[in-house]
Amino acid sequence: MWCTPGIPAPTCSTQAGCGRSPAPTRWCSSSREQAAVHPQKNLITRALGVSANIVPEYNRCEIEEGDILLLCTDGLTNMVADDDIAQVLREVPFFDATSILVDRALQAGGQDNITVLLMGVEATEVNNG
Repeated sequence: MWCTPGIPAPTCSTQAGCGRSPAPTRWCSSSREQAAVHPQKNLITRALGVSANIVPEYNRCEIEEGDILLLCTDGLTNMVADDDIAQVLREVPFFDATSILVDRALQAGGQDNITVLLMGVEATEVNNG
């Protein structure tokens, strides 16, 4: 998952932990370029319901108020460049962004299922009593 403080945060790869890059963008992948061209990038390595024993894989990323997290399928990320996704998330109203992103992936050829889910990070009130 990458996210820029105060502006939207598209796609996630669960290959490694999060860290800050020199730009104000955080990545959850040790080598995004390698993952993008890997011949087995579409293989499912874990699934629920296949086995009684499930070992979840997870990462932790610091999120801040104003961040937008994007969970999506490779139907979006294979068809729409990361910079274009980020631009949509910066410039398009939150509740319109998912349909715009799906439309862009379809216009680019839409060769796979396209799923887009946005989550906005908001401040919450703490009530201690």
